Amino acid sequence: LGNHVFTLLEGSTGKPSQLAPGREACRWMRVTSQGRPVEADDIASRIRFNTEFAQKLADEIKPGTTVIVTDQPVVRNPTGDSTYFAAN
Repeated sequence: LGNHVFTLLEGSTGKPSQLAPGREACRWMRVTSQGRPVEADDIASRIRFNTEFAQKLADEIKPGTTVIVTDQPVVRNPTGDSTYFAAN
């Protein structure tokens, strides 16, 4: 996949969401730092979420939310006492 940054824009695409059933797909701005450019829809087709989690996530994200997608490890040499945080 490479490394990509997506920022949520206002509005929707008018298409059904691949990640949150029953909702319209969001509009995302993409920034690609490595690899070939990949559209948000292409990445969404490769990701699977629990439906309940996807619905809760869709309720919480707002325009300006930024998502980083990478196929690299988050921590190269994790230790037993590592803690990870995600922030919006």
